[in-house]
Amino acid sequence: MATKTAENFKCPKCGSGRTKPLSIAIAGGTRRRNTVGISRRSMWGSTSTYKSDLIAGLPQRPSNGGAYFLMFLGGCGLLLALFVASNEKGAEGFAAGVGVVSLLLLVGGIGAKKRPDLLATAQASWDKRWMCARCGHQWET
Repeated sequence: MATKTAENFKCPKCGSGRTKPLSIAIAGGTRRRNTVGISRRSMWGSTSTYKSDLIAGLPQRPSNGGAYFLMFLGGCGLLLALFVASNEKGAEGFAAGVGVVSLLLLVGGIGAKKRPDLLATAQASWDKRWMCARCGHQWET
């Protein structure tokens, strides 16, 4: 007879035991390749990251990274607009345009930022998600 704990890890849709946490599935489906090349004049290196189609379609762990990036771009844009407006004659229109776009980015980033309690709840929910390697079904334990 199967235990209740073992039943939690079977797919509720197809009953398969080929299940794993979402975080493990994403880590296992992502490959990195480091390449080094040598020619007569130089040596170079590159790194590539590949994800399978299944892994690329899975939801990523919730974060405020995108919101902070928008705020950073908005702040840099406002500084650029201030610099252009104070140092270039006749570029007030360009500076105003950059300033407006930057202000929209900054406000958008502030609006997109999740409160710490909501972010912690979303991350905890994501950490409990499992997926079936057989049928692709996702559920929360």
